[in-house]
Amino acid sequence: MIAGVSSWLNVAGIAGASAIAQHLNSAILSYEAALSERQSALARVKAVIPDFEQAAALYRTRRESEITNGAYSGGPGPGTVEQTLGAIAERFAAQGQTLDEQISERQPAMAVAQKTLDTLRATAAGGQDAAIKLQGFARQADALLAALAEADPRPLVESVNRTLAAIPNEARLQGISARTEAGAARQRAALDRIAEEVGETATALSSALAALTADIGPAPGFARIDPIEAVLRYPLQNAPYWVGGLAMDFAPTLVLIYAMVIMQIRGRPGLFAERVGALTVEDILSADYAKDAIRNGAIDGEVITRLQNDLSGSPSKIEYKTDEDDPTDKPDGGGR
Repeated sequence: MIAGVSSWLNVAGIAGASAIAQHLNSAILSYEAALSERQSALARVKAVIPDFEQAAALYRTRRESEITNGAYSGGPGPGTVEQTLGAIAERFAAQGQTLDEQISERQPAMAVAQKTLDTLRATAAGGQDAAIKLQGFARQADALLAALAEADPRPLVESVNRTLAAIPNEARLQGISARTEAGAARQRAALDRIAEEVGETATALSSALAALTADIGPAPGFARIDPIEAVLRYPLQNAPYWVGGLAMDFAPTLVLIYAMVIMQIRGRPGLFAERVGALTVEDILSADYAKDAIRNGAIDGEVITRLQNDLSGSPSKIEYKTDEDDPTDKPDGGGR
């Protein structure tokens, strides 16, 4: 663990500035994507404004039909139904105008965001000290995020969609002006029909607006990190430096182990000659056969025990015959 922490600090010292530069470049890519999303969304929303104008024109035409031939109430002429159709036409026109004005008001914020992004690129490419560069980049990133929030079209779209959702109810809440029961029923039926048609128009416009801003993600924040954290956040990009950092810690250890082995061999100059140098090819092959035989259980247990005792330094338990036990060596001619 100590070696790992030491290697980490080594890498931070070697590649800290490079890792910080990678962190800044990564943030710039995120800001570029966020700015592009908002620019594209504003352009798409602006392209929908003619649909609001068409909706307004549609209900103006229906108002004229109501006045001319009573298309909704059955009774031509001005009145509650005709006034409701005219009011709804103006509501759609007003929402289109609101979109146009609000999009224009967001353009200065978009220009500020673009200029701030250019400043961030220059800061990331500068040669300042890493700590100073991070501090300046963080301030500029805060300014960019504020500009992106001001230019974001989603709050505008949400506001317009809430208004669109309320327009159908305006038709239903109109007062009945007919003096007869039959006339009142016709007006109520006409207003319900208008409310249903307006609801369809409003839903189509609202769905289109929501789809145009659905791909906008949240504006990315900027993480203020130091070189030590940066090399951990971007390990693959700094892999060569990690190798160097590990080598700085472990290379001395490997050299020390190598030196200890060399000193041990030099301290016992006869070790190689005694243990290996005197062996023949036949000895080595025999040892290999013996090893396989022991593993396969092909050697007598008593022989294995003798070998174990020999390795441990214990006296062998195998008894050997002496000359006194050999009858052929007795003077009385036991060989007869």
